[in-house]
Amino acid sequence: MSAARSHSRAAETAGAVAVAGGPVPGHRRSLLAAVFLAAAWAAALFLLDLVTARPRIVSPDQILKSDLVVIARRAAAAGDRVKIDRVYRGRKEPGNEVRVVNLADVRGLVDDQPYILPLTAFRGDFVVTILDRQQVPPLVYPALPEVIQQVKSILRDAPQLDDEADPQ
Repeated sequence: MSAARSHSRAAETAGAVAVAGGPVPGHRRSLLAAVFLAAAWAAALFLLDLVTARPRIVSPDQILKSDLVVIARRAAAAGDRVKIDRVYRGRKEPGNEVRVVNLADVRGLVDDQPYILPLTAFRGDFVVTILDRQQVPPLVYPALPEVIQQVKSILRDAPQLDDEADPQ
């Protein structure tokens, strides 16, 4: 019996050494498979984030606070004047140029591209409308069909003032 016990103890000791010496090969494969699956899942989520179109969301408060809402493009490269293509609110005509004092603060503005500009009158000129607690640079929107529809919807649902143009 003592020989059986010593043989049993030797097997237990060998098992303890295998555990203390490193992972058992079957567990190592499982761990590698789990790490691979986690990395693949993270990569898939990253790719989905890159290729999924983010909807453009127009700020209703910014549009409603504005004195003038237009589609316009810069009149000159890197300048502070814009040429109005279309008016959705306010008293300006297409073809007019207006000075936008804070236009240089707008991020990502590309010359000769049309944008929806929500503008507020400021000392005879205009500024891109900024909300009271806004902590980001002034927001303008690309003049894409879905964005234009959002602006029209915001203006259509808002109470009309006498000096506002009807959204077209």
